[in-house]
Amino acid sequence: ESVSPAHAEIIGRVYDSALHYVDARIAELAEALQRAGQLDSTLLVVVGDHGQQLGERGRLGSADGLHDSLLRVPLLVRCPTLVPQGFAIE
Repeated sequence: ESVSPAHAEIIGRVYDSALHYVDARIAELAEALQRAGQLDSTLLVVVGDHGQQLGERGRLGSADGLHDSLLRVPLLVRCPTLVPQGFAIE
């Protein structure tokens, strides 16, 4: 569906809030692993299932073809013995 820039801004803020919520839950998991002394020996993987259009090309949602905003999803990997801190692939 087409969306105005103002509506996209509001949806973007809601989306950001959802991301902050997920970040907080991941932090809780990492803190629990740290308290248990298992964080540095645990492979922690977080991946998104699909992207969202938040006003790109005047659209909202996730079902509008094959575009970077839908295909590029985060993949976070933490395993200090296997993946060096700060390692990134563009």
